[in-house]
Amino acid sequence: MTCKRLIIPGLIILFALSGCMYSFKGSLPPHIKSVAIPLIKNQTAEYRINETITDLLTQQFLQEGVLRVADEKDADSVLEGTVTQISDAPLTYNEAEQVEEYKVTINLKVQWYDKIQDKVRLDRSFSGWGSYDADQANVTREDGIQEAISKITDDIINAITANW
Repeated sequence: MTCKRLIIPGLIILFALSGCMYSFKGSLPPHIKSVAIPLIKNQTAEYRINETITDLLTQQFLQEGVLRVADEKDADSVLEGTVTQISDAPLTYNEAEQVEEYKVTINLKVQWYDKIQDKVRLDRSFSGWGSYDADQANVTREDGIQEAISKITDDIINAITANW
């Protein structure tokens, strides 16, 4: 009984510590050390949404330290994307059946190209959404857009680092 009391907590601590040391870098193909992120294309009427996504995606890669962000001519890989749709829809209603909150959804088509092995490593669509107040008093539509983009950038980084 005493042995079990020591082993089980020890295993829990070991698993917890090993989880803290996890790194995305070990999950990438070893020959890919950098990524270029050209300006995302925009197929919507939403002004400058492509610039906002490009900036936040670049910032996320820099913060995570997953890959070094480089110019396209110097990078091992290129991450290109196109905003294909942005839409707003009611999310919640009050008792009088008036919209209290809206949901803004952004769809982004992404391709991650491995320049060294000359192959596409990721080709898929991502979607993210955020919410904002109908009267935009506390949470604005721009806040909802930022939330949606943040979800998309997290999903892109997870997709790039998964299954290697």
